[in-house]
Amino acid sequence: MIDKIIFGYSTNNHLILDLDNTTLEKSIGLSKLLINEFDLRDCLILKSSGCIKTHELMFGDDESYMPYQTDGNYHLVFGKKTWYEHICYIIEMLADLGIVQKEYVRIREWRGDLTLRINADNSKDKYRPPPKLLFYVTNSKNTNSFSEGINDYLHFYTLFNGMYNVMFMKIICIKKKSNQTNSH
Repeated sequence: MIDKIIFGYSTNNHLILDLDNTTLEKSIGLSKLLINEFDLRDCLILKSSGCIKTHELMFGDDESYMPYQTDGNYHLVFGKKTWYEHICYIIEMLADLGIVQKEYVRIREWRGDLTLRINADNSKDKYRPPPKLLFYVTNSKNTNSFSEGINDYLHFYTLFNGMYNVMFMKIICIKKKSNQTNSH
């Protein structure tokens, strides 16, 4: 019976999103948009479930390619702590745009928090592995910021998934290329 228990991370002081039936590219794009529009610091992107297709993504100045997975469901965990009304405003805007379901808005308002699954799910006909850490999108405007919300999430994630997964995961920082050069 213990294998049917699903553990979740709940918060009401920083934005976390569960995006279904989307791609990694869209998740990255949405995280960049929200980071810049609402000053949400950084964003951790996890693959929560869904079908897997392997593609390639151009990364870095050396134009090397790095494999990644697309098509499925993703969790977005933002770093800046903020008030719950602000979080609800962002979620309502995303619902109006069709990015999250309208039901999601009503549930958040009723419960007063946001929750993401952090462990494996054996409760249905199909096994879903724990969310997999994929990307870390940084705020190009504020690179010295402390992402307290992400640290809170990772604390609980490591409790249920082990330190090994976090210490040896590949986190890719996606930054906008700067036209500025360092001069000393």
